[in-house]
Amino acid sequence: MVLRGLLQRATEDVDLVDEVPVAIRSEHTLLQELATRHGLRVTHFQGHYPPEGWAARTTDAGTFGKIRLRLVDPADIIAGKVYSPRAKDLDDFRMLCEGLDRGVLRDRVIRGLPSRWSDPEARARAIQNWYIAYGEALADG
Repeated sequence: MVLRGLLQRATEDVDLVDEVPVAIRSEHTLLQELATRHGLRVTHFQGHYPPEGWAARTTDAGTFGKIRLRLVDPADIIAGKVYSPRAKDLDDFRMLCEGLDRGVLRDRVIRGLPSRWSDPEARARAIQNWYIAYGEALADG
């Protein structure tokens, strides 16, 4: 979201899908320099956490040496944040929700993340966070 210019705040990490490759993990000096100099850590997220079909919706952000950078669709990122108990994620959702297509976002929250929607605790959190942001119920259907 920061790279897309949608969020104007500091970030602590750069997330890669599924795992940080060994070639990067083994660069201890470089990783320490990124952490010390820029306050950035190279981390990862599991590819099953974003909404179904997310990989097909990524966009190419360019090639940097041997690294091809693809960015996750904002609605896919925000859909996951709707379920989050973290204040920072709710702040991101509230800041960005008006710029997203509400119907697309609703679909990704409910149908794109069926395991979270079927979890009573996660579902209650999503419903509450949606109401805080939009002032309306998050309904299935």
